[in-house]
Amino acid sequence: MKKYSYIFFTIIVFLVFNSIKAQDTNHTAETKNLITESFQIPSYALYQKEWNNEHIRLKALDIPFSSENDMKIVLVENNNPFVFPCHETKIISPYGIRGGRMHTGIDLKQKLNDSIFSCFDGVVRMAKSYSGYGNTVVIRHYNGLETIYSHLNKIKVEVGEIVKAGQLIGLAGRTGRATTEHLHFEVRFLYQHFNPEKMIDFETETLLNNILTLDKKDLNISDPPKEEFTEDETPDTPSESPSYHIIKQGDTLYAISRKYHISVEKLCQLNHISENSILSLGQKIKLK
Repeated sequence: MKKYSYIFFTIIVFLVFNSIKAQDTNHTAETKNLITESFQIPSYALYQKEWNNEHIRLKALDIPFSSENDMKIVLVENNNPFVFPCHETKIISPYGIRGGRMHTGIDLKQKLNDSIFSCFDGVVRMAKSYSGYGNTVVIRHYNGLETIYSHLNKIKVEVGEIVKAGQLIGLAGRTGRATTEHLHFEVRFLYQHFNPEKMIDFETETLLNNILTLDKKDLNISDPPKEEFTEDETPDTPSESPSYHIIKQGDTLYAISRKYHISVEKLCQLNHISENSILSLGQKIKLK
């Protein structure tokens, strides 16, 4: 009799647990605020009805400059606030030319799994692992700007999700081409990047002004240098590249990944090593 009572009790507990779990799952699904119609997409007409979930930078769009050769964008008004994207403000790499290539954002030092927040209200346009950027979230905002948050350890939002300023969107990490935990933060308008320090005071974590003024020079429209990261770069090695790299003095996994356009994660998988493995002179590193 005790045996049957125990079995009956176990079944009841199992059913109750799964019922609670199902309710919790349904609750989570219901609280996810996702767009359902194109009119809910921020600045849909301004972006010529483009809503691509695969790439950060798409084809060039015409920038609506005024006759004075500049453009004004309202950053905050009414119930559309600004929130600094993270708690740490130490800049470890600024916007601009770096090593002969264009660094299209600002790198902010972070600890593993530090919280990363959306700067303004908006809708998530992209949320996935993306070449050298690693785990990346792109949010389009109602003022026409897009903000990019990359090298995340975890992504906490999904494509089409409506987010609020200050909402948690991910956890900091070092995915993609990154040598330390940090947030690579970009601001773009119509896919054109510009210096975030044109908009944000990184010491006080506040906006410089409620209205952002940009001109053609700010947006690097005239013959920009090759960008450090583009949507054309992938973690895969081009077919014409060698199959192996022989370790020489000063070689690091990061340097090899940059040289052959292959992610550090891929190198580690191919060679059954970790990012912290010690490389030996003459060691063969598989590239394919």
